[in-house]
Amino acid sequence: MNWDEGLTLHQARIRFGERSLVERYTQIRKANPTSAFLQVISDRIGSMSNPDKKDSVPVLEDPRYLEASKLTNEESEILRLLNERLTRFLTNGQLIGLGYALPRTPDAKAVQIPPDVWAGWIHWEKDKVEGNGLKFIAVRIVRPVAPTQSKKVERPTETAKGRPSRQQQIEAAFWALDEEGSIPDRPENIKALFNLILDKLDELYPDQAGDRRGLSDKTLYKRVSELVETKQLKSKG
Repeated sequence: MNWDEGLTLHQARIRFGERSLVERYTQIRKANPTSAFLQVISDRIGSMSNPDKKDSVPVLEDPRYLEASKLTNEESEILRLLNERLTRFLTNGQLIGLGYALPRTPDAKAVQIPPDVWAGWIHWEKDKVEGNGLKFIAVRIVRPVAPTQSKKVERPTETAKGRPSRQQQIEAAFWALDEEGSIPDRPENIKALFNLILDKLDELYPDQAGDRRGLSDKTLYKRVSELVETKQLKSKG
């Protein structure tokens, strides 16, 4: 594990975040609600200095302010969910944090942050974490050298190239969701399960999060249909 190749906390929560949330977060950042806030305030100051403008709308009632406020609140909620997801990965060992322990000495090296520390205080923008009497700075997030086993589902045997095939990964994700009770006995629409499968794949295999190669709708439909049929046969037995 190399600290130099790690991601900052913000980079990691985006890199390993749930796909739909990251896409929405990106849209909000592009909309730049902070700039809208500043523009509303600037216009208000301008109207106050101009006695001819008697009909200016109060800041808190300005449609631009209301929309910007709505986006800001949504952004905060998305970041909360992204933070929770990354913290869960760091706590269960799917990802690993490296950082410099405080007090830091000139010859100090980055060390692995114990999983229980992540239950403490995390400063996401400054890459600091503090918990159980330990403090770390310059935190970076890396993948484990060897993939850890999911607590809920045993990962399939790896291929000769050292990585489970997409078919095996889909199967692992399906049964993990089934164990959680997320797969109905008789799904009305197989395609409705695709997003659940893809999000679970990102969770089980964070090193491939967001990579959709080998996961076309055709591939998913064929494999998920087979797995649903297997599930139904098991329930009958």
